[in-house]
Amino acid sequence: MAVGLSRAIPVVSHGLAITYKGKAHDARAIGRELNVRYLVQGDVRRTGERIMVNAQLIESGNATQLWSDHLDFDPTQATQDAPSLVALLARRVVKALHAEESRRDSAPLPPGASGADLARHAEAVYFKSTCTVATDCVKAILDARQMFDQALRLDPHLLDAMTGRARTLNDELWENFRADRDRLVRELDEVTNRAIASHPNDSGAWLDRGMALLWQWRWPAAQEAVTKASSLNPIWPAPFVTRAWIMVHTGQPAEALVWMNKASAVDPNAIGLAILMRCRAYQALGRYDDAIAACEKSVVGEDYWIPHAYLVAAYALKGETAKAEAEKMILLKQQPGMTIADLKALRLSNEPAYLQQTETHLYAGLRKAGIPEQ
Repeated sequence: MAVGLSRAIPVVSHGLAITYKGKAHDARAIGRELNVRYLVQGDVRRTGERIMVNAQLIESGNATQLWSDHLDFDPTQATQDAPSLVALLARRVVKALHAEESRRDSAPLPPGASGADLARHAEAVYFKSTCTVATDCVKAILDARQMFDQALRLDPHLLDAMTGRARTLNDELWENFRADRDRLVRELDEVTNRAIASHPNDSGAWLDRGMALLWQWRWPAAQEAVTKASSLNPIWPAPFVTRAWIMVHTGQPAEALVWMNKASAVDPNAIGLAILMRCRAYQALGRYDDAIAACEKSVVGEDYWIPHAYLVAAYALKGETAKAEAEKMILLKQQPGMTIADLKALRLSNEPAYLQQTETHLYAGLRKAGIPEQ
């Protein structure tokens, strides 16, 4: 299984693990013998005309089942699309592993913690933060960055700390309208350059590099970085979503939807940024009903100010004043005092087609809903 494609989850070799196949063993003993914290075990069963693959995640220290899931499909699908089925199950296992590690890593750190311990703790705490108001989110961002910076002082080449720092810089560019954007972009450029220089085969480092290049409007270089990320981890949908980002911000929303379909093919359950990007592509095309459906789905996955801004504009442009007003109240609670000038100051693109689409399908709707220019 392709769990090992996640750099945050080191796994033992297939050859070593396969020696336990089909044998009854105690999970505690296997954990000690392989020196691993978790075991993934499962079986394949045929029930009538269907095939069922079951998987469980076991904590080896106490032989406790932490998670279980299954795939149910017909034999033809298993023959024709086996790699995709394996990749889907692998992603579910990785998600369960990350959730368990996040729970473990968010516990208070002991004195003398290593840089790696500090970076994992920072990531777990940041991941669990549930802010919605911009000022609270910026505080969470800065607190996490402080921990990532401390980890980098202990280990300047620690990839998890560089990745975490890059994520906080990217998030602050979105959340903090009053930030020194030139400084944040420079710092993001520097840390992602260091990450790919020291870890050239890490897909996450290359995706972060692509994001840094997007903020600089270096579109071809960003595409190259994202393509590299995808080649290093073909079962990861994030590079496809980022390619959709490039298409949206270069004024090609129809092409963005093509890349979003590719992301959905890799992970049908994609939410958050993936659905938000679909919302933004539909909005740029003037397909307001589709944009509304995608944005509403996006805020279910993560209640974030950006989809609320698009919902305000879409409802206003459709003449649905009451809905636009309700969404505006949510938007201004999350981003108090937001203006159209604030959105323009994000400097997402310099492409004329994008600028025209945004003026027509976003800013015009926000103005209609009463969002001030300055």
